[in-house]
Parts: sequence; C-alpha cells; structure tokens
Amino acid sequence: MKKILLALAAVSVLAACKKTEPAGPSNAEKMVAGKWRLTYAKGFSILDGKVDTTINILATIDSCGLDDLTDLRADHSYYIDQGDKMCFPFLPKEVRRGSWKLQNNDQELVFTLDTSAQVTVNRILKLTDTRMELYNDNTYMQDGHTISGKAISVYEK
Repeated sequence: MKKILLALAAVSVLAACKKTEPAGPSNAEKMVAGKWRLTYAKGFSILDGKVDTTINILATIDSCGLDDLTDLRADHSYYIDQGDKMCFPFLPKEVRRGSWKLQNNDQELVFTLDTSAQVTVNRILKLTDTRMELYNDNTYMQDGHTISGKAISVYEK
C-alpha cells in the first residue's frame, strides 16, 4: 500500500511540475504576418447617416507611396517598407510604426502606433495567405452631427 501511495505522490509531483508550452501563433496570425502591398482602398464619409463623399484613396497617394509595403512581423511589430521609390529618402527604407494584434476570435486586426498610442481597429472581411480585405469605421460627434469615416482596404502579398 505504501508503494502505491508513493507512486501516486510521485506522479502528482511530476504532473504539477510539468510546464505547459506557450501556444504558438494561430493560423490567422501566420497568414497576417508578412509584407503586404495596398492594392485597393475606398473611403466613405457619412454625415448624419447619408453618404457625403466617396474617395478613391489610392488616387490620393503619391506615386512614390504606391510601392510601399506594410510589413507585419511575427513578433507583432509592424514596419513600413518604403519600396524602391522612397518618398522620404532621409528616413531608413524600413520604418517601425507600431504593433499589431488579432482580437475578437481573429476577426479584427488592431494597429497601435508607437508615436501616439492611437489604435485602429479593422474588421477582417477576408484573409488568405496572399490577400487581406479590411474594413474600418471611425464615428464621432462634431457640432451636433454624427460623422463617420469608413474605409475598405485590400492588401496583397
């Protein structure tokens, strides 16, 4: 009987000491990590529930910015790679912007800027190894009006 009790005690001590390995990245995190090029971006300005303005965001980007890449790294930092046509040649080719994370059951991609701690929450509309479609909506009140800025962005690897 003593041998059985000693064996059970040894097993319970070993089980208590067993370390649990941290969970690795989710499939969504693996797909999100990488260098992404913005290929489509459309914005909508909505004033008091009515579309006020529709903007082709890509048309507003200087040609030097069209080859930029958003580098979402596995360590959850993100950088902007200025590409070959550097808009800001006095800055490094790759500039750290902040951090990213997935939340809400991998349905939202959140960016936090290092410089201001500003947070942008994007709903993931579609995510594959080579394509990511995001939607964000920023709504605020100004002078008694509800103003919403909505955007749909498509990135490709």
